[in-house]
Amino acid sequence: MFAVFFLSLCALVVYIAIALIRHRMRQRGAPKEDDDSGFVFLSKVRGRLSGFPFVRIVLIFAAVLLCVMTVTRIFYTVPEGSETIVVRLGIPVGIKGPGFHAKIPFLDSTYSLRTGRVLRQEFGFRTVRAGPPAQYEDVPIEQAMLTRDNKIVRVEWALQFRIADPLSYFLNLMRNSDATDIVRNWSESSMREVVASRELDKVLTVEREAIQKEARKTIQARLDAIHSGLVVTAVTLQDVLPPQAVIDALNDVTTAKSEKDRDILRAEEYYNDVVPKAEGEASRILNDAEAYRDRRVAAAKGETSRLASLKEAYLANPELVRLNFYMENLRDGWSKARVVFVEDNVVNFLSLGGEDTPFSEAVRRQSGQQQKGQ
Repeated sequence: MFAVFFLSLCALVVYIAIALIRHRMRQRGAPKEDDDSGFVFLSKVRGRLSGFPFVRIVLIFAAVLLCVMTVTRIFYTVPEGSETIVVRLGIPVGIKGPGFHAKIPFLDSTYSLRTGRVLRQEFGFRTVRAGPPAQYEDVPIEQAMLTRDNKIVRVEWALQFRIADPLSYFLNLMRNSDATDIVRNWSESSMREVVASRELDKVLTVEREAIQKEARKTIQARLDAIHSGLVVTAVTLQDVLPPQAVIDALNDVTTAKSEKDRDILRAEEYYNDVVPKAEGEASRILNDAEAYRDRRVAAAKGETSRLASLKEAYLANPELVRLNFYMENLRDGWSKARVVFVEDNVVNFLSLGGEDTPFSEAVRRQSGQQQKGQ
């Protein structure tokens, strides 16, 4: 584009120069053919050019193109979410926000920066396709990091930042052809230092959030030290993995822990099932024992009361008490006895016990007579 612009400008200048020279020649009169002045040469050139109409068309087109390019180099537009730095003869002279602006052509240069956009750098992996589904590619040389206990851990993480100070970014990073590498190198070295200050198990488990915060703070401090004009918005650990040998060991630990949790759950279920039953059975046995105790105590108290009464009766009339014992034992013995009568080949059974038998009635009468006699 610059070459076209330069050639058009040269052609236009030549055309204007010839036109001016011809005008001067007409004012002075036509020169003689043997005149060795330059007017003769220019007149011949002008005459030859006049024989080619397309030359005039080209010159007119060049003039129009020159005007258009001049206008486009004067006016420019800054889109939303961007800021433009105006540089005059290599020196920044201003920062323009979104809108329509003008500049001095051929002296001013503009550099647009997307200050409203959050930039992203990936470490240990690259996004091949955003998806969905997303596809990623590992970068092993960026993943491997050394922990404080001299263990290797594979870390995949992402850095997000934005341009907060366009002028500082332009002066200290944008003009540097290695600006992207500078940001990546500072960020990667900071993350390696943070990981190296912790042990492997902490990196894999409870220290992830702390690593992200500390890495963000460290990276920001280093970017501020070189006046980069960048602000770190987020540091995200995408994935943290140990070496394969450690992964196998961790899988064994995880499996053992799962089995332990499963056994504990089964034991708790068994406990919840057996203990209530055992407690219920124990409560029932205790209640039965208490009831048996109460019955035995009541029976013992009744027997004690009976024996006390019997003692008093025995002290008052020993013979009567002995007879009473004798008659009761005799009654109990005869209550289980039976007499068999065989008459005319017919077998009859007669129970001697019971309250209604003649034998029992006779025993009671005899006992009563003895008590009256005494």
